[in-house]
Order: sequence, then structure tokens, then C-alpha cells
Amino acid sequence: MTDIPMDTMVRAAVHPRRDIGLKARYAAERRFRIYGVVAISVGLAFLAIMLITIVSKGYTAFWQTTVSLPISFDEKVIDPSGKRATDPSVLIKANYPKLAENALVAKLGISPDDKPAIKQLKGFLSEGVRVQLRDIVAADPSVIGTTRNVNILAAANLDSAFKGQIDLSVEEARRKVSDQQITWMNKLKAEGAMAEHFNSGLFTYGASSRPETSGMGVAIIGSFYMMGIVLLLALPIGVAASIYLEEFAKKNRFTDLIEVNINNLAAVPSIVFGLLGLAVFINFLGMPRS
Repeated sequence: MTDIPMDTMVRAAVHPRRDIGLKARYAAERRFRIYGVVAISVGLAFLAIMLITIVSKGYTAFWQTTVSLPISFDEKVIDPSGKRATDPSVLIKANYPKLAENALVAKLGISPDDKPAIKQLKGFLSEGVRVQLRDIVAADPSVIGTTRNVNILAAANLDSAFKGQIDLSVEEARRKVSDQQITWMNKLKAEGAMAEHFNSGLFTYGASSRPETSGMGVAIIGSFYMMGIVLLLALPIGVAASIYLEEFAKKNRFTDLIEVNINNLAAVPSIVFGLLGLAVFINFLGMPRS
């Protein structure tokens, strides 16, 4: 037999290494990982920008501008005919904004005959002063005929101007507050009669067309009611129904239909699912009967 050299056998046994694209695959994997990190970083950056914007522009809602005024609960304005003993509704219908206007006129030293100045006062205090003073009188009718210091809410435009959210350097025609109102605002601020206080009404007031008297109170109560109903009714009924369908109900077309609808409800927003169901129901009612 012919002897085969050992080095020849080793070379024959060692197969040449083939490049099957591992380097390209590893490079693609690294690029994909980098892309993912960049995408997550960009998403977090936009989230941070959004949160910073919301906080920077919305934190002032927790503070509200008020004007401290000595309100004279004049009986001639509240109950000029003296009928409140027999007709308590007169305390509800009284012209309470007039009381605040009189107090503000006296505070600013405006002449009662200066009609243009008094006209500008209409947008100085919140229209919610009617409810605010009415509730004080309704809770304690003995305040009639007395004078008490009351923190009256400023109107929305004055509140924004006081917080520096309105550029007061632009011309008067382009501002929501007049030069005269700004002068009065600075005067009351210097006297300490106009200041910012914590806006507790943000958590107690309901929806309102007036920004200064709007809040989340109704939404908060409604959310608690909804969660209570869900915990007391929807949760036990839903769990019981799922156990029955999975363990006890017979498999037929009716149960299959229920399961399909449950799966669709999990995948589609409930409001869309409800609207589609309502449309089908209305269409069914409108179908002609044979």
C-alpha cells in the first residue's frame, strides 16, 4: 500500500471555512438594536417634552386670582320689599353682582356717576360672584345689613393678566384687558387686595362656560360612581358569565356567537362596538315585516 503523508491527510480533513453571511447577520442585528434604542429614546424625548409642556402651561390652574372686597350686604339691594320672611326666593333672585360692583367702586375710589369707568368694571370680577354671594346669604341670612370681607374671583382675562399670561406691552386694541383695568389691577395688587390663592374650586366646581368657575368636581364624582358600579355589578357578573361559558355552557352556535362578540369587544374600542350594535339594532327595527 502507498503511504499517504500525514500533512496531506490533515489538509483533507480540515474543510475550508465557508462564509454563510454570519458577519452580515451580526451587523444587521447590531443595526436593528441601535434603531430600537434610537426609537425608544426619541419616544421618551417626545413624552418628556409633552409632560414638560403640560406642566409648564397648566400648573397655574392650581392658583386663582381673587380680589378681597368689603361687601356690604345692603338690604335695599337684596330684599328692598322686606319679603324674605314670607318668600325666601327673593334671596335667590337678588342682584348680588351689584353688591360686588358697589364694593369695587368704593375700593378703587371711582365716582358712582362715572359711567364709562363703571362699564369697564363689568369685566373685572367673575360673573360667578352672583352664586358666591348668594350662597353666603342663603347659608346665613343674618349677614344682611352687615359688611364682610369676601375674596371675589377675578374674571378670566384679569386672572391671566395677573399671572403674566397676557403680554401687556402690546397695544390696547390687541389685548383682552384695557389700560384702565391694568391700572386698577396694579393698584389693588399694591394694596394687597388682589392676590393669588390656591384654587380649591378646581376639585369642587363643575363644568362651566366661565374658566374661573370651572373645575373637575363633577368629573371626579362621576368617575367614583362609575368605578363603584363596575365593582359592584360589572365585575361579578362578568366573572360569573365567563366561568359559566367556559365550564358549564354547551358548545353551540349561540355560545360561539357570544365568544366571537367578546373577542371583538376586546379588540375594538367599546364606543365603536356600541355604535355598530346600535346601528344594527336600528336597522333591524326599520326592516319591513312580511
